[in-house]
Amino acid sequence: MKPYRPIVANILNELRPAHILDAPSGSGWLASLLKFDASMDGLDLFAPPPLDIGILKMLI
Repeated sequence: MKPYRPIVANILNELRPAHILDAPSGSGWLASLLKFDASMDGLDLFAPPPLDIGILKMLI
């Protein structure tokens, strides 16, 4: 795991935003580390959309 990922997840888990834009979303790692429900959109120009992590919309 890249060292910044848990830090980003911890910040979001504390703030608990209702909507998140995950860009670049890559493999969808962010959604898997959240401990709350949020509406999430993902955008990545180079990675295919993940199919099993619950991201509501994925644009490629």
